[in-house]
Amino acid sequence: MDLHGQGTDPTQVFRGTRGGTTADLASLYVPRGFLSALLGGGISINPGTTATAENPSYDGGYIVATYGLGAAGGVSAVQLEFGLSYRNAQSDLDANASKIADAIISHLKANGAL
Repeated sequence: MDLHGQGTDPTQVFRGTRGGTTADLASLYVPRGFLSALLGGGISINPGTTATAENPSYDGGYIVATYGLGAAGGVSAVQLEFGLSYRNAQSDLDANASKIADAIISHLKANGAL
């Protein structure tokens, strides 16, 4: 997971997986999968499904390309670009960090890793 902030849309979190090449998108969107859990927690992921194209400005950078699926020994890697409304105040950061942690745990359980 590679986390960043973006200034294009304060209400969105842009997903970056280089068009699904760096992560198993299906596993991220299954019930209790990482991105499904974030969506269920009120975080607006863009795109919100596996079928929708990523914003080319935020489609994944060095980290996901180097360590994601397709790389030698790669794992599912996703970049998330958080809009200002998710990181505007300390209370926003705390609440959203908790949602991210819960989504990771949910995902690991859903995929049999916990």
